[in-house]
Amino acid sequence: VVLLIVCGLYYSFLTRFVQFRMLSSVFKILTEKNEGHTKEHISPFQALMISTASRVGIGNIAGISLALATGGAGALFWMWVMAFF
Repeated sequence: VVLLIVCGLYYSFLTRFVQFRMLSSVFKILTEKNEGHTKEHISPFQALMISTASRVGIGNIAGISLALATGGAGALFWMWVMAFF
């Protein structure tokens, strides 16, 4: 965890905090209307949502698989218990 934080800070300083400097540009690009909308093209917002959904979906599948592989049947029991709450 410490290495992850140190690397994140290192690259943030190296790029002069591009994630904050370009934030307004990101929102501008994501909210712009696509005038030449055709079936062959997707908007930047659609591309972001597809990318996010694929990462979250794979993470959920991999997380459950890993929990079952390492925790066994007990992990499945607690997943079912937590699903009700």
